Order: sequence, then structure tokens, then C-alpha cells
Amino acid sequence: MVRPAFTMIELIFALVIMGIVFVSLPLILINNAKSIEDNLIQESIFLTSSKITQIMSFQWDNSSSETGTGMLAASDVVNVTAGAAALVRNATTDFRVGHFQQDKRRRMTPVGNPRFATPVGPDVNDAGIFDDVDDFHGQTDAALVQSASALTSGSGYKKAYRTNTTVTYVDDDAGGTFFNGNTVQNFIFTTAAAGGTTNLKMIEVSVDQNNSGDWDTTLLLRAYVANIGETDYHKRRY
Repeated sequence: MVRPAFTMIELIFALVIMGIVFVSLPLILINNAKSIEDNLIQESIFLTSSKITQIMSFQWDNSSSETGTGMLAASDVVNVTAGAAALVRNATTDFRVGHFQQDKRRRMTPVGNPRFATPVGPDVNDAGIFDDVDDFHGQTDAALVQSASALTSGSGYKKAYRTNTTVTYVDDDAGGTFFNGNTVQNFIFTTAAAGGTTNLKMIEVSVDQNNSGDWDTTLLLRAYVANIGETDYHKRRY
């Protein structure tokens, strides 16, 4: 009686195929783990850059626009205490050296009533509302979305993240060598805090990832925002 069974060649083929599968499986798992890790890095980058972009959408300083005019007012260039000497007011006008002295152009605060840059941190009488760049200094949260003064947590991420924000005044003249009247200089952005208010603020956002209850910093990004003011526009007020 003939019984169905594996032949020797079929058995050998089966063993070869199983061997290939078992050899390939660790490589597949390693590539999959690497793909997940790269994906988490990209997620951290998107989260951090989104936070910086959000902060940079606010006005440069609490004094940049007149009190009471709110978002309808164009931000002016404000006076600073430790900024580059070449970026001061042009004589007795409302313009900085290099400004176009025309209506609706960028200009400084009124010469007869100048406004000064404020120290880093939440401003007095802000009532907890974020209205300028340095209000975010010292903020640690897992938020991406801001509504009025309330911060709400982001969702849909593969890991639990938190962002840490630092805003600092830094040297706007690279040690006094940039505006020296000579040939073009290579300006180097510094990360060292300045001794007073300057025309340059550094925004530093790091993102921490929660790994089994421990927070590990995965990424740090920096951006710089300058005290350059805004051009004004014709607008209708209601």
C-alpha cells in the first residue's frame, strides 16, 4: 500500500526555507525597531519646531505695540539697554539708522515717549495671557495648542512628550565686531545671555520623551527673533 509522505528533497527544501525565515526574522525586527526610532525622532522634531513656530508668531516684546491698541497696532522697534550702538535711534527721529523715513515704514517708538524692552518673563498685568515672545520663558508643558490663556495638551503622539522653553536676550553685535564699519563680517549667533536688553532674543525649546516613567531629552532647537518692528498698513477700525 502506498502512503503519501515527504520525500527527502521536499524535506530539505522545507528546512532551507525555514532556515531563511529564521535568519531573516531578526533583521526584519531590527529594521522595524530602527524605523520606529526614526519615526519618534521625526515626531520630536515636528513637535519642537511647531512649538518654536507658535512662539515666533507673537510680538517681539510687551512694549512693541502701544498699550490698549492690541493686535491692530503694528509693532515698533523699542529701545534697549545693552544693544549694539549702531542700532540706536537716528538722531532725534522715530527711525533707526537704516530705516526708510517714510510713512507706514518700520519705525521706532515715538522719540518724545520712547518705550523700552522689558525683562524676560511674564509681564505685569498680563493676567496670564501670552502676548509676546518672552512670556513663554520657563514654560514646561506637553501643550501645542493655545486658546486665550489656557494651554491644552497635544494628542495623537506615539510617546508622551513635554516641551521646555527658554527665552534669553543675547549679544546682537557679536562682541562689537559686526557693526565696525569695515568689510562684511561673519556674524556668529551666540547662546550666552546678555547683561541687559538687546535687539536679539534667543528661543530655545527642548523636548523630553517619557520612557517608562523617566523623562529623557531627545531634541533641542534654537531660533532667534530680532527687534525690527513691523510695517504698518491702512486699516479700518471698528
